[in-house]
Amino acid sequence: MPKNKIFIKDNKISAKNLTLRLSNIFGKNPKLALTDVRPCFHYDENRKRTALVEAFKYMVLDVETFSSFAVRVNSTSPVITPEELAQADSHVFIEFPLSETIVKPFKMDYGVATVSIVAPYAQLVNPAEDKEENHV
Repeated sequence: MPKNKIFIKDNKISAKNLTLRLSNIFGKNPKLALTDVRPCFHYDENRKRTALVEAFKYMVLDVETFSSFAVRVNSTSPVITPEELAQADSHVFIEFPLSETIVKPFKMDYGVATVSIVAPYAQLVNPAEDKEENHV
């Protein structure tokens, strides 16, 4: 079988070949409210969790559709700590590069896919800047 070809057998395809970009799901940058920040720890060869943080998972809520999902960013430092998020006086908004953020299914049951979403980076959005852009 040639490499880089999608192989279908008996109407089945490997889930690893079903990759989307977040830009395919959202036409424009969604307004995402950050609801939680969690570290993702490294696991050793024996599948035991270590103290080494290898990524952060950002739980977000699309304020227009009320869709919620988690995005993993492979970075050892968060854009905001869980403590800073908890102490914020107002909603905290975040964005990811839609065309570079990968959505991959890892489990499919009864027509519904559970996906992992991985972004190369995240950045906080200043709501004042967002208002200026929409009113210019």
